[in-house]
Amino acid sequence: MRALIIETGRRISPFDEAPPLAHFAGTTMGAAVHEALARRGIDVVPVALGAPLPPFASDGASDAASDAAKEGSSGLTLVLADHTFVSDKCLGDFLHAALDLVRGDVSARLALARTPAVDFVRPVSSASIEPFDASGPGGRPDKPWRAEAHASERVAFDCFLVARLPAVVDGLALLEILRLRSVRVVVKKRELGIPLRLPTLGSAAQTKAVVPVTSTVAAHVEHWTHILWLNQMAFGIRWMDIARQHKAWCAWRLLAALPFRPPFTPMARVMRSFVWKGRGVRIHPTAHVEASILGDGVVIGARASVRNSILGAGVEVGDHGTVL
Repeated sequence: MRALIIETGRRISPFDEAPPLAHFAGTTMGAAVHEALARRGIDVVPVALGAPLPPFASDGASDAASDAAKEGSSGLTLVLADHTFVSDKCLGDFLHAALDLVRGDVSARLALARTPAVDFVRPVSSASIEPFDASGPGGRPDKPWRAEAHASERVAFDCFLVARLPAVVDGLALLEILRLRSVRVVVKKRELGIPLRLPTLGSAAQTKAVVPVTSTVAAHVEHWTHILWLNQMAFGIRWMDIARQHKAWCAWRLLAALPFRPPFTPMARVMRSFVWKGRGVRIHPTAHVEASILGDGVVIGARASVRNSILGAGVEVGDHGTVL
């Protein structure tokens, strides 16, 4: 399988940079998507703005080998606009749900139920708000314990799975056609709402915000606020990815948090136990670190405090510094 990443020419103000270059949890949006694709063995083919599509994307190919490739999964093509961010879990579940659906001229488009996690990064976005289909892959998931079971609408993103691409002039024309004709596939997900304590500003009753936590995330990155909101959600995305990929480590850390004894509450002990460390991390014995993800070469100084944070490779937190 291959993936076409279509350059749209969008720039994020005030940084004047392309969406794939936007920072995300110690890496970039584009690198995170490429990593998710590479994990599934999908070859990435970039399509520059206004450039013709690669030869394999043309419906006019007539040789027998090309026709045969279009019939099997090896001939499938994933098409993403360069402003589309898709988490690893979301991409995997979309492909799993769409593989049996896509054939011939039938293509699939990624959609998510409009839940708090989707609305968190949807404002001032080009993602399409649509009604659910009555049934089928575009219908609302009916499991009552899922967050999307109570949603009234879905949101569609520029992420498509195609068996046979039409002969079009360029990538932008391809996106327009696929938006119109693709069958929507609503990806099922799990979602939590975590109260986040904020610095006290004014009334003490207003010092908490509910942040949605899920590893099934998609968004159109078109504004600086999308970068801010996605990085706030990155904490939950990264931790849930770690939990899925390192089950033994998570079980070990839970056991390490036992027994729950004063002065620590059970949750406090669990949070202190869960610290994911990269290579060469140095933490001063007097520093306090909990529920955080530390990249390679991170240094945390004396009596510093790091809580509920992601620190990228090479970050240094000075003595008595605080990161929350």
